[in-house]
Amino acid sequence: MSALRTAKSLSLQQWRYLAKSLVLLPIVDLSLRMRGYAATLSTLNSLSATALATRQHWGESDFPRDIAKVVEIAGRRSFWPNSCLRQALLLKYFLAKQGIACDLRIGVKNSPETSFGAHAWVERDGVVIIGGEHAQLLYAKLI
Repeated sequence: MSALRTAKSLSLQQWRYLAKSLVLLPIVDLSLRMRGYAATLSTLNSLSATALATRQHWGESDFPRDIAKVVEIAGRRSFWPNSCLRQALLLKYFLAKQGIACDLRIGVKNSPETSFGAHAWVERDGVVIIGGEHAQLLYAKLI
């Protein structure tokens, strides 16, 4: 899909989350570099827990996938280098802030045919919503 067609297809809510993602992805990256994974995850969990008053009921809506889509777009279009881990952490934060349960997964692959690799993704009800639909098959889960 062309960038213009993608831009036209985004809702106002997605545009807001795209803007937030473009600002927050570099912050998540800096936190990971300076403080590490555990401290960054702890901070994001604390920030999302303080947002109880702003939580909304999303039911069976496509909100998680809609937000995952714009986090991925921000990850591809950002001038700041980022990775699957940064995007997964940010999506987990956005969803937790709205009271939507999800699981951040980190996995590795290491086989004679391919080089070592690590990957992060987010699952909701066992379905990958960011990080590629085949992540569960290609990577052995560590977390």
